[in-house]
Amino acid sequence: MPAVLAPVAAATSMPGGGGGGAGSGDGGVGMEVERLQPIGASPGAESSTGPGGAEENESGVATDAGEAEKEAARREEVMTCVKLNDVAGLEAALKVLCAPSPNANAPVPAGSGTVPQAAAAAVDPQTEPVLSKGMVLAAQLGFEKVVLMLLDAGACVDTRSPRGDTALHWACQKRSSPLVFDLVSRGADVNVSGELGNRPIHLAVSCGAVDIVDVLLQRGALVDVRNQYGNTPLSLALSAGGEMESMIGSVLKDGEAAREALRAAAESRAAAKQTELDRIDAAADEARQRKEAFIATALARRDAEDAEEDRLERVEAERIRLEEEARRLEEERLRQEEEEKRLAEEEARRLAEEAKKKKKKKGKKKK
Repeated sequence: MPAVLAPVAAATSMPGGGGGGAGSGDGGVGMEVERLQPIGASPGAESSTGPGGAEENESGVATDAGEAEKEAARREEVMTCVKLNDVAGLEAALKVLCAPSPNANAPVPAGSGTVPQAAAAAVDPQTEPVLSKGMVLAAQLGFEKVVLMLLDAGACVDTRSPRGDTALHWACQKRSSPLVFDLVSRGADVNVSGELGNRPIHLAVSCGAVDIVDVLLQRGALVDVRNQYGNTPLSLALSAGGEMESMIGSVLKDGEAAREALRAAAESRAAAKQTELDRIDAAADEARQRKEAFIATALARRDAEDAEEDRLERVEAERIRLEEEARRLEEERLRQEEEEKRLAEEEARRLAEEAKKKKKKKGKKKK
């Protein structure tokens, strides 16, 4: 293991606090929260006035003063949304600010998605500094989604703040692994020197962010560079020890071979994670299929039960109908019998009356 290259020195202050002296306890890297300068145009750009008082942009095209004020207001709106972490407001502001000019000759690429993403390839020279400085401010404030939105809209990933720090510096300082990965995937310089000569890896080591240090080492972060306190990433890691010291020491000793080993290990972890995710997905699919089969079986059973219930209801209805029909027929038979009996009785009475009358007549004739 290489010897410590320099003692770990004290620094000034950490993000979020004011300037401090020695003994502030940041591991010898020192960063301060910065106030970005007002944004109206790119640094060093001078406005010129054309004939008749019309302003001219950097390409020499005269613009109306009122339109220039509108553009400035739109840029200020973008910065306001960044400061407030207003994602919806920022999206709307970017659609207006990055909308293609009516006189633009370059067509918007097909399938490019949102208006900011479509305009990113040909962002206006006066708009790019707004997006880039806003992106650095968002990283400084920890607004990860805002950072990615501004990058999609055309912000430069390696934009520096007035003190020299990039979004990657702040992402490392805030231990934002997803944002670090997004930034380096978009080509962020992992060896850019920021305030006090700190590289991103100095800040990641001082924060104890092992996963970020791993990513930076895979991307070629230097391990023997010193900041203004004379500290190297290894000297900062010695105080932490463990895996971080081992990783940096192996890179310092074995160079690219150690970086390749880190990349292979990362790929192996990613493959294992993907395998686990696939297993979880497969288990979820199997559980879903079982649930669907159970539901289908339950529905089929319920349909069968409903069908059987309907059949029984029909059978019961038919039984009741037949009973009622039999009762009706029996009542009809009884009525017929009673009617026949009544008619028979009436006929018997009539015959008896006739016999009686005949008998009386015979008796009268004999007399």
